[in-house]
Amino acid sequence: MNMNSLRQKLWNWSLRCYRTLLRIYPRDFRGEFGGQLDQSFRDISRDESRRGFLGLAMLWARVLPDLAHSAIASRQTSDLGWQFRLRWVIACGLGFGLYPFPFHVINYFFGFPFYVGRFRVYIPQPPLEVYFAGSCLMLAFLQSRVVSNKSFDRKRWLLFTLASEAVFSILARAGVISIHAPSLAAILGFAGALIGFAQSLALRGRPLQVGFLLTANAISLAIIVLLPLPMVLGIGPMPPSFAHLTLGWAISGCTLGVITAAPLEWLLRTRPCPQES
Repeated sequence: MNMNSLRQKLWNWSLRCYRTLLRIYPRDFRGEFGGQLDQSFRDISRDESRRGFLGLAMLWARVLPDLAHSAIASRQTSDLGWQFRLRWVIACGLGFGLYPFPFHVINYFFGFPFYVGRFRVYIPQPPLEVYFAGSCLMLAFLQSRVVSNKSFDRKRWLLFTLASEAVFSILARAGVISIHAPSLAAILGFAGALIGFAQSLALRGRPLQVGFLLTANAISLAIIVLLPLPMVLGIGPMPPSFAHLTLGWAISGCTLGVITAAPLEWLLRTRPCPQES
């Protein structure tokens, strides 16, 4: 009798602990699958409790790793509230804030002679598109860390983003678009729409949501040009310092993130499931 009472207490304690741990799942996930998970654990733990403490301990050794892994995966796919938007704004701000760094890294290795033994080696500077590709890739990688989940291909996101930058560079080289001061806002607005369209294709979004996202990208880049914060943050007649440039770029990135976060979240919420695509 005492042994049965102890087993019952252990089983009740395990069940309460498991129900508490289920709270780490998103609310919508608990609403859809919480009852099934609770019933499954109830049945398995009742059988294991007949083996006493050792049986329940072995059960928890299997349950805890699976619980942690599945909870993280579920939050990556369903946590699309204000936390997602905040992470997106931070990623855009950080990506833009670090935007000048690839330029400095490339300049460190190219355009200056160096010696290998007695041989003088000179590697010419690459075209400007290479500099922008490095910065664009870094920004796209930081953004992909926010939107990534088990049904999202990060390589596809990076490839499509770089492809949009390449298309824009080819059009500029061919003279189809001309980058000069009076039309810079319109030109970068077009570049933003192109990038937004490419990233929407990477996410396989629906047409309406794709339209909203590329429009938001175009507006955000046009606003960044009309309010050139990296240049405004200089002190007096002196050109802005590197710190002011970095801060200005970061604020510009946050501006882009704020404008595009809601359309991106809407696209992610409404895009077809992988089984449907």
